[in-house]
Amino acid sequence: MNYSLNKKIVISNHTDKFIEWYPILEEYNYTRDNIIIYDRRDDDPSRLVEYGEVIKSPNVGSNIYDIGRYIYENYENLEMITIFLKCNTLQRSYTNEKRFRYALQSEWFVPIDRYPDNSFYPCTFFANDMICTEDKTALTAIRNTNHPEIKTLIDLLNDLFIIENIPEHIAFCPAANFVVPRNVITRYSKNLYKKMMDYTNYSNNPEESHMFERILQWIWTGTLIEKN
Repeated sequence: MNYSLNKKIVISNHTDKFIEWYPILEEYNYTRDNIIIYDRRDDDPSRLVEYGEVIKSPNVGSNIYDIGRYIYENYENLEMITIFLKCNTLQRSYTNEKRFRYALQSEWFVPIDRYPDNSFYPCTFFANDMICTEDKTALTAIRNTNHPEIKTLIDLLNDLFIIENIPEHIAFCPAANFVVPRNVITRYSKNLYKKMMDYTNYSNNPEESHMFERILQWIWTGTLIEKN
């Protein structure tokens, strides 16, 4: 069975580690014709042309920037299914091979997490108390210059949507690896995905990229009302 029909895989690449699990993609009939690689490295992009279409990406916003960019630039021509992957998806603890293979075969929305062998599943956080553990004093200063109105995740949510009640806990998929049907993506306007780029374009690891990571699953599994 050809599991790759009407699908596109979008890889956000900064280490080339996806090459290690590329053979798994080939097992499910994915080829360079339905794989896009957003390459963040300074190396010659021709090194990757055998694996997919290579697009140079500025090293900003982590994979959140690439997700927003791909959707914004291809909004009218999306495949039925898009699979968003970080290049180190299987090397880190984001998921396991069983879940990864399940995702490659799926025709529906799938957070590519570590279920069912993740003792922390479902992964949730306190929406009203999002704290980054890294020292980001300098980044916060830059962020305050670019987006002074966004100081917390609640600020970001209220900037994007009209929300009366924000849940105390929100489930999320670490690293934002997802299988997303087209009708889920287009539930929201292109403008939302442009904002994903705009809010994360000032650093390779901005606070807003962590915020979007934590709300994307909620956005795509809900029907929120966008602000104009």
